[in-house]
Amino acid sequence: MYVVNKKKSTHWEITSLELEHNHEVVTPSKMSLIRRERHVTAAQRNLIKTLHASGVPPRQQMNIFGQMHGGVEQVGFNSQHLRNVVRDFRKDNMGVNDAQAGLDLLKCLVWVDPRSMMAYRNFGDVVAFDITYRTNRYAMPFVPFTGVNHHYQSIVFGFALVRDELKTTFEWVLSTWLEAMEGNEPLAIITDQDQAMAAAIESQLPNTSHLLCS
Repeated sequence: MYVVNKKKSTHWEITSLELEHNHEVVTPSKMSLIRRERHVTAAQRNLIKTLHASGVPPRQQMNIFGQMHGGVEQVGFNSQHLRNVVRDFRKDNMGVNDAQAGLDLLKCLVWVDPRSMMAYRNFGDVVAFDITYRTNRYAMPFVPFTGVNHHYQSIVFGFALVRDELKTTFEWVLSTWLEAMEGNEPLAIITDQDQAMAAAIESQLPNTSHLLCS
């Protein structure tokens, strides 16, 4: 730390120097590591865009910039800045935010939590697999796995979101859900009269009785 006093003239005079808790002056070669000095130029953004479109992962892109500038410390930004630029490209290409982009790419989802697993272990003899629910907001049918406990109350064994109602989709949903339930098939499963679902049940739950609801 320097202590500077201004003289009556137009000059400043250093009167003392305290080195304890002091930091070395940043050299010009390391100026790019200072937060306020970090930025991605337009030319660099264009190159990142080209590399991203060519399938080059961010880590390898950073190595390329390091080779171009004589070391990553000379690039002017770090890997996090590069990933932010890639994220912006993806968002611009999709025209939506990250959450909506994920939903647009999502094909199938199966959700099971520990409470659902415990409920299934205790009351999973009969399972209702219902695809009559719909959601217009994301155009993905909601498919709950439900049952009844000893108080005749409805309980949830998990649920799925699907993009379509094809046999292959239901096969994936059933196999994934069954894996979460440690491979224990129910004694019976109740569904509507959907043929694709019936074929998937026959394929994935061969030891389960399939009952149709009217």
